Amino acid sequence: MLDLAGLQISTAEFLWTIISFFLFMFLLKKVLYEPILKVMDARAEHIKAGLEEGRNAQKALEESKAKLADELTEKSGEARQLVSDARTEAEKAKGEVLTTAHSEAEQLHKQVREKVKAEEAAAVSSVESNMPELVAILSNKLLHSDEMDKGAALIKDCIEASK
Repeated sequence: MLDLAGLQISTAEFLWTIISFFLFMFLLKKVLYEPILKVMDARAEHIKAGLEEGRNAQKALEESKAKLADELTEKSGEARQLVSDARTEAEKAKGEVLTTAHSEAEQLHKQVREKVKAEEAAAVSSVESNMPELVAILSNKLLHSDEMDKGAALIKDCIEASK
């Protein structure tokens, strides 16, 4: 037994206390600390994996955004080209339609002029061939008429009769 300034410490108790303490620490380590550390390590690994997965997802999102922007730019250029081509084709078709319409209108105008000239020539010919008869009828009626108003009416009647 040791006597340290009035404390009486038994060597056997001291040894058993130290052995009990180390045994208790060993049991705590095996039963409590190691499982808790395993759970904490697993959780830390899970968090790391989640963060890494998040980073990968972020990278994939950025790559998708860039790819989408490139495709959008490409498709936008193709759309502009298609619109430009369509406008060019429309202008070409418009020009062809206008040219065709102008030529058809010119032909129709020419045909109408020819028809008018033919009808005019036919009317002149008809008037020229009937002129002697008309003059004879008109002079006969004017000479036999005493009044001017009747003469004007007779002229109108003769024109209507010749139609």
